[in-house]
Amino acid sequence: MNGILKKDDYTYRHNIGVSVLASLLAKWLGLSREEISLISMGGLLHDISKLYIPDEIHLGILFHL
Repeated sequence: MNGILKKDDYTYRHNIGVSVLASLLAKWLGLSREEISLISMGGLLHDISKLYIPDEIHLGILFHL
């Protein structure tokens, strides 16, 4: 997560939010602690590939469409 925070604060905050919401939904569904933990980790890591996209491409997509 530290790498995501260094690269993009928005993505970092987004991943935290996804993780929290996914965990709450999993708990509401009555899943086990282990399943909730795995789902939470998935929420944190779902955008990890953004670390490997050069800023020129990532920012170009955001501002040139």
